Amino acid sequence: ARRSGPTCLVRRQTRPPLVVQRALYLDEALPDMAFVYLCNPTAGVLQGDNLQVRVRLCPGARCHLTTQAATKVYATPQGSACQETCLHVSEGAWLEYLPDPVIPFSGSRFSQKTSITISPGATLIYGEIITQGRAALGESLAYTRLDSHLTVRRPDGLPIYHESFSLAPGSRSLIGRGILGIAGLTSSTGP
Repeated sequence: ARRSGPTCLVRRQTRPPLVVQRALYLDEALPDMAFVYLCNPTAGVLQGDNLQVRVRLCPGARCHLTTQAATKVYATPQGSACQETCLHVSEGAWLEYLPDPVIPFSGSRFSQKTSITISPGATLIYGEIITQGRAALGESLAYTRLDSHLTVRRPDGLPIYHESFSLAPGSRSLIGRGILGIAGLTSSTGP
């Protein structure tokens, strides 16, 4: 929230393995924008992890929210791991949510669900990157399953945008038209 000056963290509650660092002010051109890093000081996401991130920007607040490093999802031989992210951007607020890439390791099962509520007059810059795995180690598309759900709504609950996909490289080839079909980017020779 903005409290007579720059945007600041007014409430912070964390439990391991996630940690929220204090707000930083890194851009001289935007002295009121808080830069906040969500950190996972462990090796990465492990089997059974159920991570929850909830962020609310009050009216007029400006924040760039990111992670300190890529999210490494380790093998989950007898289960899965998941992350649920809920973002609420109030009237006149500005949120840049740009986490580092998700890297699903060989044998991993990971589900992510992102729910965004955005008020009229608010601004959201949202991006996510999911890599094909650790290609340099021969683990290109070697994960077991990756599910992703993104929903953007107005404050009254009316959906603005919805995107959902499930990738299971072992049950069906993901190589085809588009970037994953270009020879040399994966262990395949392309389509």
